[in-house]
Amino acid sequence: MTSLGKNHYGERAVRFLRVRKSAGLDEVAEWETDVFLESDLVAPFQSEDNSSVASSAAIKNAILALACDVESVPRDGFALAVADRFLSHYENVTSCEVEVREKLWTRLAPEGRPHPFFFIREAIGTPFSKVRRERGKTAQRSAGIRGITMMKTAEHGLSAFREPEFASRAQPVDGVLATSLDAEWEYSADSDDLEAVVVDLMLEVFGETYSSSVQRALFQMGEAALETFSDLSRIRLSLSSKHYLGFDAAGLGRPSNRERIFLPTDDPFGCVEAVVARNEAGKG
Repeated sequence: MTSLGKNHYGERAVRFLRVRKSAGLDEVAEWETDVFLESDLVAPFQSEDNSSVASSAAIKNAILALACDVESVPRDGFALAVADRFLSHYENVTSCEVEVREKLWTRLAPEGRPHPFFFIREAIGTPFSKVRRERGKTAQRSAGIRGITMMKTAEHGLSAFREPEFASRAQPVDGVLATSLDAEWEYSADSDDLEAVVVDLMLEVFGETYSSSVQRALFQMGEAALETFSDLSRIRLSLSSKHYLGFDAAGLGRPSNRERIFLPTDDPFGCVEAVVARNEAGKG
């Protein structure tokens, strides 16, 4: 005997670029949307009956139609509108999950004057907004950013760890501490796409605070975000190490007493993940 477990279906990476004319300055937003629908349906899995399923093309076109209809909303508002649309149009759908990611464009400002229609892509990280809407319940909303790589060459000392049999030498105090940051925060009020101010704060904390470990750096960044932004209830952080190994140049006839050349390496790499939450929010 077999049975069908939890399932969902949907569409990934529906992309569009919106250009809005406003007071002589064009505004651009490039978004990429994932939508997944959940229901109690078994027919399309256990028979040839697909009459209750929204087609891939229908999901994609509904997202693009909404992009035309709700031009003035931020990412968070668009994600919520998409979720509400599918719940209202498909009575058999019990919940809808939406993620909207943004590819950032930066306006050029030659000679200090913002250009009306010239943009380049130089931003770091990929900001996103997420909504999960279950029928009859309040939407669960979060936002964040992925893929910010940061580095500091001082004010860290990754030492005094337990050294088991196979441990390599400790990271030098004057070496490089580099890591890739992913962050996602839950909030209680409407979001105006806070990633710029939240990320700026966390980067400041990382850069200006002594790091005794990646764990300590993670907690300090999350703690600062919650203390500064009252609407945030918890923040989930992931820090993946980017290794730069010291190079001994003695074999090249160069002094080896001070490390100044480092060799980038890829795999394997360490990763620290944790949730930092307010006391009243419970454990993550």
